[in-house]
Amino acid sequence: MLNEFETEICYGALFDAWAKPCGNWNLIRHAATQATDLFSTFSLTENAKGIFSMSFEHTQVAMLDVQMTSKLVVLRQISGVRCEAVVPNRTILKRKAKSSSPFQISVNIFGPREAADEVSEALAKVNAFLQHPQTLNVDVEYHNPDMLIFPGQKTAMNDLIGTSQLLLEESKLSRDVRGILESLGQVAEGDELGYLEGLVSTLTQHQQQGVHFVIQREDELFCRGLSAHISQITGVDSPTQADGILFGLGGLIADVMGIGKTLTILTSILHSANKAQDFSYFGHPVPESEMKHSLTKATLVVVPSVQLMENWESEILRHFSMHTLRHIRFHGPNRLQTVEALTAPDIVITTYATLAADHDSRGLLYRMEWYRVVLDEAHHIRNSTSKQWKAVANLRSIRRWCLSGTPIQNKMEDLASLAGFLQLPPLSSKDSFEKHVLRPLSESSTNSKPLREYMEAYCLRRSESCLSLPASREEVVPLYLSPPEREVYDGVLENARRQIDDMVSSSKHAGVRCSKLFTALLRMRMICNTGTYESTQDSRGILTSQSLLKPNSLQSLCERCSATDGDTLMLLSTCEVCPDCMRPLHQRSPSPVSSLASCLENVAVSANGRELSTKLEAVVGRLVSASHSRNKAIVFSYWKTTLHILARLLRASGVVYLQVDGETSFVDRSNRLRAFKEESKAYVLLMTVETGAVG
Repeated sequence: MLNEFETEICYGALFDAWAKPCGNWNLIRHAATQATDLFSTFSLTENAKGIFSMSFEHTQVAMLDVQMTSKLVVLRQISGVRCEAVVPNRTILKRKAKSSSPFQISVNIFGPREAADEVSEALAKVNAFLQHPQTLNVDVEYHNPDMLIFPGQKTAMNDLIGTSQLLLEESKLSRDVRGILESLGQVAEGDELGYLEGLVSTLTQHQQQGVHFVIQREDELFCRGLSAHISQITGVDSPTQADGILFGLGGLIADVMGIGKTLTILTSILHSANKAQDFSYFGHPVPESEMKHSLTKATLVVVPSVQLMENWESEILRHFSMHTLRHIRFHGPNRLQTVEALTAPDIVITTYATLAADHDSRGLLYRMEWYRVVLDEAHHIRNSTSKQWKAVANLRSIRRWCLSGTPIQNKMEDLASLAGFLQLPPLSSKDSFEKHVLRPLSESSTNSKPLREYMEAYCLRRSESCLSLPASREEVVPLYLSPPEREVYDGVLENARRQIDDMVSSSKHAGVRCSKLFTALLRMRMICNTGTYESTQDSRGILTSQSLLKPNSLQSLCERCSATDGDTLMLLSTCEVCPDCMRPLHQRSPSPVSSLASCLENVAVSANGRELSTKLEAVVGRLVSASHSRNKAIVFSYWKTTLHILARLLRASGVVYLQVDGETSFVDRSNRLRAFKEESKAYVLLMTVETGAVG
């Protein structure tokens, strides 16, 4: 018991505990129905035999498992310590009353503040470590002695309550989803492709399998079988031919980079050329009165950037003889204006930005009934509230394909957005996919069967193992900031801490606090990368200039370089220019390109001065050694600024290098990559990560 001078706090929680019901499940259910949040709490007491039991209203309802009991008994000698069992209400309410199987719980541990370190040390001896609780009474202070606290940081951690279990569940879910994705490499055997007139390249076995996958998923009879199977799993009725509803075809190709997604689709377009031609004459078997759109044999390919348009065109010229696949661009101010112009080619290539603009004006692309629509880098439509998603969802075509090596970027809802575009029966809408696939998964991370069956039916994913690449070796080189770099780094950290404390005390919106936090983290990453070069740059106001940092829509994206990593997106939400390729993002931007260009030049010039970057100097040292040994190296960076500094340092060291970034045209990119491969003196290639991910 606590005395009157002691304050009880919560030290944290232990997870992975199990409890076995004692025949009073209705009382446990009663506790869940009376709970005011998502969890029910039960007192935990130890009996004379050293067994811990859960109680509600002084009645024993369950017994704790032996492993957790062995951890809690070490606390019995610490005065004032008590424990509570925490059970998610969904675990209780979905369970049958007569079930006697164990259920999972967590254990919150309470006691006097003065005993916090003693509790931590006792638990550490039995390899038990405190995590953030799932739930806690609002009147109880949470202070976890196992968590690192910096000098001057507040000890109360109540804003972290709930994050541990969330991370545990997300980690398990992530493993389950990764396991599903890694099992999607099998393709049912199909007929031999045979000779395809106009295809000049020889397809690898996995590329032929990819074409078979497309052919099968565009066969209505085959897909009706898939749909019927998913109907059995989800309980959602699949449309029949008698319903008179056009049956959605297509799928998701989620191969990792380098497998040949583009060539797979192009070969499939060639393979279906005759069917596409027939479609342009006869369309779907629907009443003529319902045919309100112009039919075209063309496949509409939507890409994020001009670079990827160039990449598709290059792949067509590389793998197919002249005039085999006729293609046009629908892009820019001089794009085609007539329906007839879109009925002649086999492929029409456009960008998400152009498509969104055409959607707003109900333009030419929406007057067509396309034979097929293909979304390249389809994760660009993961936000179903965006203009891009609405634009692609409203296109007219029953054959829809998504290409993305990363179909799940941040959360499972990303996949729902792709499913909403694909419109594959019986889950032919985003809402239906969420209800029958994601909701069961969220209610129980073990209920992944609907997701597995859907993905096995409609998704193909192969890894680098198809390519027979040599084994890679990873080496981590630890470096330590120099005193000048550490001073700048600590200054940014302290400034961010003060800003966040001020915002917390002023009750500003959580999103503002989050933005400030990520901005600080990004700046610290930049300092680790570019050292005092970055501080010199920031002293000129690059990072804080109000002319460059303005609140804009999160839908901002750079069409040229397609910068999409989390850091870049965060910057794009506040910047007038793309931090990767330095192109203006908004029409009213007051010439930010020239401003940043001059700043970057200043940074580059300073490379001959006293500025210091421990990391970049270490990189250059290794590159110099590699060039002396006639070994070639590729250096990737998220930031073009880093490449500018590296370029100047390499020139000063006499190392020949080539650079590819967001401003490099496709032709120049191809020439530089060829030169890097073939020229003996070009030992180093500098490349931004996002640009390297294109093509």
